[in-house]
Amino acid sequence: MSSLNDLLLTGLLNYGSAVLGGTLFLAALGLPLPATMLLLAAGAFSQQGIVDMQTGGFAAMTGAIAGDGCSYLLGRYGLAHLASLPGLVAVHATLAPHSRASRIFFRWAGWSVLLTRFAFTPLSLPVN
Repeated sequence: MSSLNDLLLTGLLNYGSAVLGGTLFLAALGLPLPATMLLLAAGAFSQQGIVDMQTGGFAAMTGAIAGDGCSYLLGRYGLAHLASLPGLVAVHATLAPHSRASRIFFRWAGWSVLLTRFAFTPLSLPVN
């Protein structure tokens, strides 16, 4: 993990906010990346004038929100695609309770993903 940290810190120094936004996007998709460490480093580099605070903040928010949205879309439409494949009885058996929950969830889906995955992070595990 140390070499990954070094690689990301070097990328943040060389390429700035693009590495920050891209890393947060991939971390929001579920890849085990040290996003918190990179955010702390970006804040320290911003204080020293190495990374622009507005650009870095915008890239971080955009990457995290876009990654959370893509994660939601993969789950929502990926399950439907898996259910349409022949021979997957286990997936079809789990769709009955899922369809009821999805009808209830559908009304507030976008807001609940945004708030629980981004704004209220401790609630993200039970909701997602």
